Amino acid sequence: MKYIDTNKAIEICKAAGVDTSKPTIIKWIQKYELGKKIAGRWVIDPDKLKKMLKGHHSADTYKKRK
Repeated sequence: MKYIDTNKAIEICKAAGVDTSKPTIIKWIQKYELGKKIAGRWVIDPDKLKKMLKGHHSADTYKKRK
């Protein structure tokens, strides 16, 4: 699986018409399990991010962390 950094995730969001920030991306990673922290840096699965941005997120697809 190929992960992207938070800056690239912000670019994808902007291209989809969603204005966001790095702290918001990190919250999404944690809340919806869109990625993980590797070597002290947050990375995100671009496919999961794109699905979420298209509105295909649900409790079944993106589990909320407790």
